[in-house]
Amino acid sequence: MNCPFNVNRRELMNCLRHLKKLSQIADHQDPQMEVTLIAGQACFAIPGGKLCIDARTKGGAKFSITLLYLMEVTETYKDKEMDFVLEKNKLKINYTSASVKTTFFETDAILRSIDLPLNYDFTDLIKLKLSGLYSEEEIDFNELSDKIKEAEQLLQEDIEALYSILIKYRFKKAEAEELLMNKLKASLA
Repeated sequence: MNCPFNVNRRELMNCLRHLKKLSQIADHQDPQMEVTLIAGQACFAIPGGKLCIDARTKGGAKFSITLLYLMEVTETYKDKEMDFVLEKNKLKINYTSASVKTTFFETDAILRSIDLPLNYDFTDLIKLKLSGLYSEEEIDFNELSDKIKEAEQLLQEDIEALYSILIKYRFKKAEAEELLMNKLKASLA
């Protein structure tokens, strides 16, 4: 199974340059970029930014590639239009082939981009998990599972620290946890 698509090279370069500037503001050296293909559009997303350009697509798909790699490859071509063919774990760009982290064709269940701020921190990751807005597949696709686990570990450490302070006021550990979790959940509303 494959998913061919075609974009204007100049539009693609402008899009990638803009995302590169955003990534530099956030001090992300070479962010993983999620590319979503839907009818007539290719959307490029990094934490804190998402841009869509016109594309001639055949089918819907999603893949992940580093921003700088796609920029470098795109800069080497001089043609007005760029032809891509997305295959399982491979992206063919005109006459070049590149490995991509993940591809999905079977379902459109993960075609949404995860909304995170540009300089997201562990609190944003905890809120993302608590929101229940994204499936495990979406979280895995965006390579956030390990980061969320780290954030959850930090949260548990903070609950322990909060409990150690509140114990002198006869708080139970569950009450300290509830206090912190209620604060996080309230900020979701």
